[in-house]
Amino acid sequence: MSDSPLSLNSIAWVHYRLRGGMRSVILQSGGFLVIVGGLIIAAVRGDPKDARSILYGWLISLLAIQVGILILYGGSAVRNAVRRDFQTGMIASHRLMPISPSHAVAGYVLGACPQPLAVAGTNLLIGLLIAGPARVNPADWLAANGLLLLFAVCSWVVVVCASLISAKSAGVVLVALVLIFMSGLLTLVPAFTVVCSPLVGSNIFGIVMRGAAWSDVLHLSVIAQLVATTLFFLAAARKYRRDDVPAASPRLGLIIVAYYVAVTLIGIHYWPSLQPVISTITGPLGPLQALASLMLGILVAFLPVGAAAWREEEYRRRRLLDDPALGRRPSNSVELALKLAFLLALIPAIALAEPSLTRNGFTLACLAATLVPLAYLFRLTYRVRATAGLFVGLWIAAVWILPWIVSFGVLVAYGIDDTLELPVAWQRAEAIASFSPIGALISIWTSGDQRHLPGLIFQIIVALLMAVLYHTRRSGKGELYVPVAGSK
Repeated sequence: MSDSPLSLNSIAWVHYRLRGGMRSVILQSGGFLVIVGGLIIAAVRGDPKDARSILYGWLISLLAIQVGILILYGGSAVRNAVRRDFQTGMIASHRLMPISPSHAVAGYVLGACPQPLAVAGTNLLIGLLIAGPARVNPADWLAANGLLLLFAVCSWVVVVCASLISAKSAGVVLVALVLIFMSGLLTLVPAFTVVCSPLVGSNIFGIVMRGAAWSDVLHLSVIAQLVATTLFFLAAARKYRRDDVPAASPRLGLIIVAYYVAVTLIGIHYWPSLQPVISTITGPLGPLQALASLMLGILVAFLPVGAAAWREEEYRRRRLLDDPALGRRPSNSVELALKLAFLLALIPAIALAEPSLTRNGFTLACLAATLVPLAYLFRLTYRVRATAGLFVGLWIAAVWILPWIVSFGVLVAYGIDDTLELPVAWQRAEAIASFSPIGALISIWTSGDQRHLPGLIFQIIVALLMAVLYHTRRSGKGELYVPVAGSK
């Protein structure tokens, strides 16, 4: 191992050597230098009189290439390193080694990224050499690349965490990053804009193109990325340690939701400075962003609720088996669901500066009626199954999506014969859609009347029925009496 600076981390050294070691680093970075450097020289010699504008255009192109190198190339390398260990079965051997989970997670990043970092360093050097002739401050070029590198490290840790959960989910992360860069639809979720500002905002390109100074928004974005990196690193280390547990514990999941709420509120408040260059939505975005972030926040809350339900059922099962190492009773998933509902209710209350206790109260009741039955559903499912994805998907289809389908059918039926009935049809359709939590939240914050009350009452009744079902259900023959894997 003495031929590598990564010898202190065995997993990093192994993956570094599997990717070709120093020979691969030299070949890739040298080839990039020859190809890109040759193209730049040829372009300048083709039109020497316009050399400044040509070099300036190349500098912006090099920054876009840097995004691809660090995010796509680096992210794919990290994903492939984790996937290789799962495919070959080496992950089981790694877990038996005297190496901590944090060192293992760091090893996947350090072992997979020397080649992408070498190519990115070469790209950085080329840009530094042409920045002066292009009339761009070299310090601005370095600052933009520094911001991009920080975001790249954050994305690599997220990819490691996703790969340890499922190789497919890591691919979804990389595709999502491409969509973030190319689409303006994610302006509806300002939390993503804050964390992914090097991709969707004008920050790094603005620094190079306009010499923009560092602002409070950039500082907040850097802090948000550092916190996100820490949270996903902890989740990845937990998942590496044991494959049969959820990646995030209930407490860590609660922190993630609180982080999401805080970053969402920051993004909405500083939106004029964060707005992406590519944006397909115009007009006032505050209410739309608050509702879209609230809906996504409900999905994020599935993480701690499912983890708490898994731990509760594991504790109950081990208690029935008289496990001498039972430990303390875990946190209650229903109580956690109520805490999460309160946290998520802060998004519209603060972002929209709504002092109405009625609207805020209805929002809190709707969120509680959404998350509490899910907690019971997770617990009931973990009694008989190792995973809960199927039943949760069916629940969402029946309780969340079906009312919308019915309301759309009502709207179409009333509008076929007489267009004058459309206003009446819309009122009825909205009342039916409010039986879905999403429809109820939209109605609460967009309608002046209380058309959502029947749907909200229905959701509360469903939550109570799920509680009764759980507390009255006796142990059956199909119940699992061994620790089961967490939901994936």
